[in-house]
Amino acid sequence: MNPPTPTHHPDSLEARVIWLHDVGGLAAREIAWRLGVPEVRVEKILAAPRIGLAASVAPESETRNLAEVSRRLAARHGLAAVHLGARLLPSESAMETVSRAGAAFLAEELRQAGAGPGGRLIALSHGRTIAGAAAALPRVRASHVRFVSLLGDLTARRSAYPHEVMYTLARRLGAEAFIMPAPLYLSSPAECLALEQISFIRDILRLQAEADTLILGIGQADTESQLLSMGMMERVALEMLMEAGAAGEIMGRFIDKEGREIPSDLARRTVSPPIESLRGRRVVGIAGGMSKVRAIRAVLASGILVELITDLATAEALLI
Repeated sequence: MNPPTPTHHPDSLEARVIWLHDVGGLAAREIAWRLGVPEVRVEKILAAPRIGLAASVAPESETRNLAEVSRRLAARHGLAAVHLGARLLPSESAMETVSRAGAAFLAEELRQAGAGPGGRLIALSHGRTIAGAAAALPRVRASHVRFVSLLGDLTARRSAYPHEVMYTLARRLGAEAFIMPAPLYLSSPAECLALEQISFIRDILRLQAEADTLILGIGQADTESQLLSMGMMERVALEMLMEAGAAGEIMGRFIDKEGREIPSDLARRTVSPPIESLRGRRVVGIAGGMSKVRAIRAVLASGILVELITDLATAEALLI
């Protein structure tokens, strides 16, 4: 039996060399100087077959299939691009595949930001997949990019909520990362209005409005919802939304199968931008797995997505 396909740990020398070359645009000599290693070792790493972060060692036929499915899904929903991840190992979960595809997407965003004038401001929502993409990035300098959270960060658990994602990006990239220091759901609409009057909250809202790219995790609208498991919402509120026809969730806001936000008391006290305010901006959805197909369909129906990051199996299911 052949050994599993290897992958580079984000903090490994190989990952950092590839990152500095592909994203930073540095030559082997400068990479060697920055990392304090012999230039010949850097050249050997760059010459080796790519594995891990941004590359999937897929057969040529599968690569062609990825391109064809991506093209068909983009055409069906009027998307500018669909970024598909290929599974590296049979045991790899959809979330792992999509997290890796998300890391590759972020890597390309940072590369473009480094090559162009000025910086880049990227807004992020929540979710395990976004957290996985952030964790897959190597520790390199990307101070030309800033990140801002799109929703209230405070909750009782830390594994995948935006506050933790922002800190991960700040640590790994040396980038500025701004959180929204409030719960996702306040107790009343009046509290939301009062929050918006605080000066540093207005600064965060301004950054959200100025973001070049918005990356949104897509959540289920059922009892497997991450918002429920993370203690960010109460079961009774979720059950009421399910009865009202909720099919998916983005930024803590629930939509029906036609992509329309469901009016509710919860929506009026949600600390995140209204869905309609995102229309016309570069909004990138990220999600994968059969359990997410219904939610992704709903978000696609809303018409707010410009690009989608997912895995091949999920994309094929969306075409059925």
